[in-house]
Amino acid sequence: MLAVNIESRDIYRKLARKMSELEILVASDPDESAQRAYGVNGIPHMVIVGRDGRIVRVHRGYTDAGVDAAIADLNHALAH
Repeated sequence: MLAVNIESRDIYRKLARKMSELEILVASDPDESAQRAYGVNGIPHMVIVGRDGRIVRVHRGYTDAGVDAAIADLNHALAH
């Protein structure tokens, strides 16, 4: 997993420290190139990329109902 922070460097550093125990790569996007490439204009914004490098699904925003769909999409991407 990869989390890309689009906030300030100070917030990125705090987030990276807090998430250091998780098996997740935390990166910074200071020039917003990843943000533009994936059409991110709000958070949360989850792009699930399959093992073949193709985008499986994009989840924008947050709802309780959306959590189950996101988990199902992640599990599908990991299984294939």
